[in-house]
Amino acid sequence: MQGVVEHNSRARLLQEIQLNVASLTDLTHQLIRGMSERKNGIIVNVASLTAFQPAPYMAVYAATKAYVLSFAEALWAVNQ
Repeated sequence: MQGVVEHNSRARLLQEIQLNVASLTDLTHQLIRGMSERKNGIIVNVASLTAFQPAPYMAVYAATKAYVLSFAEALWAVNQ
């Protein structure tokens, strides 16, 4: 999603968050316990350069990708 935040609908903003944050978290939650019990498995998350350097007109997208990066790094630290 691109554009000025206030020019997008609330529904569109929440859709972006649902896709990039909530869905990722839910799917990971469903899979990680079994992987941990088996001591086997790999999770691959795709972030973006905007996780490190937010771009103009991409505030919500960049914020969700920063979440992906932080979430993945935290999971790695706990499960290595």
